[in-house]
Parts: sequence; C-alpha cells; structure tokens
Amino acid sequence: LNFKTSIIEFSVCAELAMVDPYTYFSFPYCFGGAGIFRFNPFSYDNDNNKTFLRPLRTEGQGLAAFPDRKPYSLTQFCIPFGVGWKVNLKNSFQLSYEFGYRYLFTDYLDDVSKRYVSLTTLEQEKGPISAQMSYRKKEPFNEEGEVRGNSKVRDLYFFTGFKIAVWLGRKSKEENSTAL
Repeated sequence: LNFKTSIIEFSVCAELAMVDPYTYFSFPYCFGGAGIFRFNPFSYDNDNNKTFLRPLRTEGQGLAAFPDRKPYSLTQFCIPFGVGWKVNLKNSFQLSYEFGYRYLFTDYLDDVSKRYVSLTTLEQEKGPISAQMSYRKKEPFNEEGEVRGNSKVRDLYFFTGFKIAVWLGRKSKEENSTAL
C-alpha cells in the first residue's frame, strides 16, 4: 500500500522559552497548541491514474456489509507540539529551527487502519478500482480479515524547518531593562 496527501493546517500555539530571551541571544523553547487540518489521501492505480482513496471505501467504510466501519472525515483536529532553538538577530529579527509533531485523532491519514474486507464485496459495491486499490500486493489475496493496518496506533505527522520572525515595535534589551 502507498499513498500521498497534501495537508493544510490551521493551528494556534503558545511558546515557552526555557530561559529569559532578553538575557540570552540564543535559547531553547517548546510549543504546544490546538489545530485543524485537512487531508485527502491518493495513490496511483495500475494504469498510473491518480485515484483519491476515501471515495473507494477501501476498508468497507460506510458499506452495509461492514456496519462497524464508519467513513472518516477529511477534516480533523490535531494537537501540535514540539521543541526549537531561537537566535535573536539584531533588534527585530529571530531565526528559529524547530521540530514539531502533530498528534492526530484519526488513523486514516494514509487510508489504512484495520483489516482487509472482502474484495468481491468492494468490487460489487464500489467497483473494480476499489478492490484494486484496497489490495496492492502482487501475490493473490489470502483471505478477508488479513491485517491491513494497526488501528491501535493513530497516525501522526511531523515537520522540521527554519523560521524567521520579525518583531514589530520591540524594545531593545537596554530599553527594556531601563523601563523596569
């Protein structure tokens, strides 16, 4: 099985500097918050056509034959958290490097969570592409119920990168200490 997806996220986070940022020009920090993200997993079928996976119900989600499998939403909540290192540059700039995780409340970021369902049922209900995209192995299908994913562990994603921040109206360290 394979997939790709684009993720669009909106989140609000708070940062906590581990030391006084007015005393040190470089310092570690951590962050955490809440967010919403949107995704839409896809893959390429045997004819190399881009195929979105959710409408195919590759694990039987929403089909009458599998009442315990509900369709998943493409918009989900997440909890962003992570750590970083900031460097104050001049008076108004900061350069940061951070590493952040996103704890998710879905196991379908990759359209894989539970066990295989009947390929015959998928083909009858959703068409041959659904069955093809559900089972991508080269060898023949063993049996319904074979492990496809791990529903006990939710998906997550992480990122790393550099940021440049501009402080608007920030006082210098000297101005700040004389104001106290």
